[in-house]
Amino acid sequence: MVLRGWCHARSTSGDPFTETGYVEQAPFLTNWPGHGPYSNARTWTSAPRHRLIPEARPDLFVAQKLALLRYHPFMRFSDGLHYGAGMKVADRELLFGHFKYNADFFRKVQEEVARGEHFNDAEEYRKCLARLSEGREVIFDAALSVPWTDSAFVQARLDRSD
Repeated sequence: MVLRGWCHARSTSGDPFTETGYVEQAPFLTNWPGHGPYSNARTWTSAPRHRLIPEARPDLFVAQKLALLRYHPFMRFSDGLHYGAGMKVADRELLFGHFKYNADFFRKVQEEVARGEHFNDAEEYRKCLARLSEGREVIFDAALSVPWTDSAFVQARLDRSD
């Protein structure tokens, strides 16, 4: 879930969906033709991160995650659990509130760049750090950002009855 600001969003009431619950009208892109390391899954990437870092390669900012599963020892997973092999993925998609862009984001980005343990020596975090260092802190765009309850993308997944 994309929130109001990279560094300004704070949830003080304990209800981040009410205080900082904004997403892009179209929060994900499916324009990357790759199907992951096992060639078996469509790739979703983050639309707001590509908006904020337009020069990024189209395969950066992978946004899907395998989160709920019945594990078997023959399964294989990519780093970050973005892709898997040896399993049947459910047709129904789930949404997770991921409040990543909060008041602690700048510190977290610096930490992850120093660790260098994420994809390609923390390439995505290095790009975010460059933007933040330029003073580009705000991710919210009134023309693109809507309350999460108003997003057609979100509603399409919440309204499914299967």
